Amino acid sequence: MAFAFSKSPSQLRGNLPTKIQESFNKDRPREVGDKFVRSTVAPLERVVPIDQLVQVLERYVSQEVPGDQNLEPEVALSNCVMEIDKKLQEVRLQEGGHSIFEVPSSLQNLGRDAFIPHVVSIGPYHRDEKRLHGMEKHKWQLLGHVLERTGYHIEFFMEAMFQLEVDTRNCYDKHFKNLTPPEFVEMMLLDACFILELLN
Repeated sequence: MAFAFSKSPSQLRGNLPTKIQESFNKDRPREVGDKFVRSTVAPLERVVPIDQLVQVLERYVSQEVPGDQNLEPEVALSNCVMEIDKKLQEVRLQEGGHSIFEVPSSLQNLGRDAFIPHVVSIGPYHRDEKRLHGMEKHKWQLLGHVLERTGYHIEFFMEAMFQLEVDTRNCYDKHFKNLTPPEFVEMMLLDACFILELLN
């Protein structure tokens, strides 16, 4: 990476913050004049050329930007942030707004038991697995408890779930075309009541 120096080392040192200048003056060997400063980090009393220190400082306060090597640090930082934000937007578009993903097969092969439900299925991924159907009856019982406790009719909850059905489907990275809207809404309602009663 190349850096453009617009000032001499002496001029740059003169523009450094007061504390840094004081440190230079304090640790500088008088017998060698302005050309050298004593290193404050070296274990030995090693003398380091000030030109090298200035170059190190410039690497921290300046960045090389294609097409313009003399941009202010704030501008360079702003350009960097914009570039990162642009890449994040591209990733979000590729994901399509999905927020619920199936565990990749490459990870499942490392230990499938850690990724599959053993007692109850929540959501559409494992809904059709017969070994988990025993808990479905329990979900219906818990739905009854919610209706009794709240005093609302089933129509109230179904209407609310139908309004959420499309957005909820879009959260998954699969379309689940085998589930009709009524089936998907029924699953949402049963699973929601199960979780609420479990936490309650």
